[in-house]
Amino acid sequence: MKRHHLITGKLTALAVARAKERGTYGDGHGVYLQVARGGSKSWVLRYKVNGRTRCFGLGPLHAVSLA
Repeated sequence: MKRHHLITGKLTALAVARAKERGTYGDGHGVYLQVARGGSKSWVLRYKVNGRTRCFGLGPLHAVSLA
């Protein structure tokens, strides 16, 4: 899975709408937009516990807005 990091560290509504390629798109502070193989989008929070990266689902894009 590709990881996309924006130079500004913040996603815009336009960038979220245009994100079509499978992968994760960072919004800053551990929050990522995750685009699945079928094109569905959801928000996840990535964090570390005991040196291991974990992901906590925050909800699908249609239920959780960028704002």
